[in-house]
Amino acid sequence: MKRIVIILSPFFILILLLQCKTTEKQETSSKSRMIYKMLKSADTKDKTFVKLLNNPERGTNEISASKINKKLQVEERIVNGFKVLTFQSPSATNKHIVFFHGGAYVAEAMKGHRILIEKLALIYHFKVSYIDYPLAPENDATLCLQMIQQAYIELIAANLNDEFYLLGDSAGGGLALSLLQLLRDNNRTIRPKKTVLLSPWLDISMSNPEILNFVDKDVLLSLSGLNECAKLYAGEMDLKNPKVSPIYGNLENLSEIKVFVSTHELFYPDCSLLKSKIDSVQGSTIDLSFKKEMIHDWLVLPIPESDETIQEVADFFMSE
Repeated sequence: MKRIVIILSPFFILILLLQCKTTEKQETSSKSRMIYKMLKSADTKDKTFVKLLNNPERGTNEISASKINKKLQVEERIVNGFKVLTFQSPSATNKHIVFFHGGAYVAEAMKGHRILIEKLALIYHFKVSYIDYPLAPENDATLCLQMIQQAYIELIAANLNDEFYLLGDSAGGGLALSLLQLLRDNNRTIRPKKTVLLSPWLDISMSNPEILNFVDKDVLLSLSGLNECAKLYAGEMDLKNPKVSPIYGNLENLSEIKVFVSTHELFYPDCSLLKSKIDSVQGSTIDLSFKKEMIHDWLVLPIPESDETIQEVADFFMSE
């Protein structure tokens, strides 16, 4: 089995850095379109998104006590050998988000993920627990799912007065939905009140024929790269096993779900399919928000569209 790691091209990193000081909505919208056009023109996603390497980059620690905003209190626990970090401000409420980062199941969290946590904790006063789950190729889905389920159970036990919510972006979105289904089936602990999925990877088999219509539109995700990542993460599981592709699982009784997806990303068709499936079952509701012509997982980019979406996420979690 080949080993791979996702890396971002220097070109893409440079673009992100250039956007850091953008504040005005109209200017940012213009720059967001510029980023999209530049990435599309460069057409390097197949070369830079996935590289075949024997030693994936590890130890970046972008989400850690040493790098997080010093205004936040940090509590660390170890679950099955992996870190779980809980961040909260002195004015934190009992609304507690459990967050799963994206990265195609092979890449560690990015700076954008840390900034997302900081904003949720400092601006909106959520407690945020970050589960640093096992990554492929060193680990597979079986170990990953065992770890995140145990981590959630331990977080519940340690915070009995909290209301829990799930949040995940990209692969982390798929992982959040998988966990939601596992918690419902096991029925052993308090389930999350609401779940938000941001550009979620819902079907790692990538077998929806409509996906092919978005290959040229998506300037960041590589279909061939995702297929390789999927094999590493699934291990011995079939790629359509609901544990790794939760869109095939039982979608009943999952409470309230909100999904954000761009009209120009590979995951658009499956997000649309998820809505149609959930609309036909009992005990689950879904609100699907389409963002026009955005880059996949725009939430972790330093652009105002990201702040607008974070506001929507916070409003959804805080509403009754």
